[in-house]
Amino acid sequence: MNRESLIYVGPSLERIVQEGTVFRNGYTDTFKHVLSSYPFLQELIVPVKTLAEVKKSIRDPESNISMVYRKAEKIRRKNNYVI
Repeated sequence: MNRESLIYVGPSLERIVQEGTVFRNGYTDTFKHVLSSYPFLQELIVPVKTLAEVKKSIRDPESNISMVYRKAEKIRRKNNYVI
């Protein structure tokens, strides 16, 4: 069975996940833990084939994904997940 590749388009979280990380066979245990604490981050994991469209949406301050991205940035700063 061929799984679709997914890419994380959120801000980098130090020692957890980098922006642009591609997932083919699931997530690391550390990232799974962060996703369980902040389930909205799942919205920032998208099919690779939609990357261009999603990146464009992130630049639109009124889009849902842009709001989720900004929320992720706040979590990054709050938890010192800064690179």
